[in-house]
Amino acid sequence: PEVAAGAVIVSSGLSVLISTAGLALLRGTRPSEVERFQKLSDIGPTVQQWLLWNVLGVFGALLLYIGLVLGNIPMLIGVSTDDEGKASAILHSCLVLVCWLAERYLVTGHPLPLMQSALCAMIWFGSTVVEWAGPRPYDNMSLGLAGQISGCDGGYRSPFMIYAAVWLTGLTFGTLLLFCEEGTSLVNCVDPSDDEDSHMLQDAELPQVPHPLRRKALPLVYGLATSMSGVVFATGTASNDMRFVIAGALLTVIAVACAWDWLWRLEMNLATFGALFQGFATVSRVVQGHAVFRDFRWDPSDVHGMLVVYKFPGLQIFMFGMFIMFISLQLYLYTSTWKQWSSNGEVGYSHTVSRVDP
Repeated sequence: PEVAAGAVIVSSGLSVLISTAGLALLRGTRPSEVERFQKLSDIGPTVQQWLLWNVLGVFGALLLYIGLVLGNIPMLIGVSTDDEGKASAILHSCLVLVCWLAERYLVTGHPLPLMQSALCAMIWFGSTVVEWAGPRPYDNMSLGLAGQISGCDGGYRSPFMIYAAVWLTGLTFGTLLLFCEEGTSLVNCVDPSDDEDSHMLQDAELPQVPHPLRRKALPLVYGLATSMSGVVFATGTASNDMRFVIAGALLTVIAVACAWDWLWRLEMNLATFGALFQGFATVSRVVQGHAVFRDFRWDPSDVHGMLVVYKFPGLQIFMFGMFIMFISLQLYLYTSTWKQWSSNGEVGYSHTVSRVDP
């Protein structure tokens, strides 16, 4: 059956709203926020309150899961027109703005650090330009995954082999990172038998950055998981193979776990989540699409409309959007340990390292 007009646009809008609601619940039920609320309310911790806050946190994670599944609706059922697919992707990019608004006006109630707001604006603009001006795959998953990834010699296409190796490796080690604790000798490659004095000297010279690896890795793992889940879900529904559907559900669970770790363990805010996680997800989907699909095209010259983009100047605009995304994400990776990225601006570390005089 044909896809109803406007169905994927509505699903993208619901995905943004439901995902933001789930993220806000996760943000508000993390242990530090609960302790602060109990101190302000002069209420001692009880078992009932502990259960209530944790149940609300699990409910927030469930809402985020539902929102991510709704975001995959264009891959699951297809789109009625190319313009509708573009409108759905552009609307989904507004998750950056909605998360910023929720953090600014609903959670904190005061202005956010300038660097956070500037990065949100840059990534929202870059992702919107990429989704609007980028080429669209001429084929779709209804033809089957095998028809997309097979080469002329009967084997796999080289881009797909590179994509599978990179994505599976990143997801494997990223999932392991979720269950590992930073600061151990295994993660930091530190020999416990080293001289204790050398450790004391290093601790005196270098700032102790909280979870530096997680700050860089979690958005990337989230992008890998959400991008691959769309392809796996679409393959499963097109071929009626529940193994692919279950794999897509597991990938979505990994994405939710990354968000939970970001908001609870790292205690980052919604603005940074919306910008970084959406930015890495957009870049991952673009790279994945060019590795999986055979044929990408811009709109034909005989088609006209607000969202129609021809190859010229579509290619130039698309590359400009990717350049903005690259610069924005590289800016975060370089400054991820600065105090401007902390939730409250009080706990953080400068990028400068002051040496201790002997």
